[in-house]
Amino acid sequence: MIGGDDRDFYRLDRLDHATRESDDVVVGGDSEPPTVTVTVPADGSTLLLGEAATVDYRCEDESTVVGCVGDLAVGTLLDTSVPGQHSFTVIATDARGNTGPVTVNYRVVYRFGGFEEPVGDDMALAQAGRTIPLTWTLTGTADPVESSTAVVRVASTQVACDSQSAPTRRPRAGG
Repeated sequence: MIGGDDRDFYRLDRLDHATRESDDVVVGGDSEPPTVTVTVPADGSTLLLGEAATVDYRCEDESTVVGCVGDLAVGTLLDTSVPGQHSFTVIATDARGNTGPVTVNYRVVYRFGGFEEPVGDDMALAQAGRTIPLTWTLTGTADPVESSTAVVRVASTQVACDSQSAPTRRPRAGG
């Protein structure tokens, strides 16, 4: 058992003999930080620009959780209006003063609207060596994105063409 007044701490043994303890001795108790579980946004998740995502997290501890505070409150809509990398932090505190901060990272991306003619959704045939313009649509909440800064990377792959493996043309819609 340990007890004391505002200045000194005493340890009592089984025979009730008191021994004075220094002020910086911690006797027993919870020394582990609370755990934080962030469900939305999940760490490493990808959200679409303008997507409705409701913040959800919880804090738990073997003793009492006295604080569970995130960048936004549980049930609040996460801001997905800006594309790019984002982070979200929740800090939990227990009755002993132990803290458990957790930061999750997520990204917001444009919605891919598909390729436009001459490629479109159907397979298009082209003469080998000919340049084929590729255009596509990226959208935000509802409107097409008209900024070239929305495209971060475009990659291509060379495809070998021979007469034995020539694809067959599928008819395009409407003709």
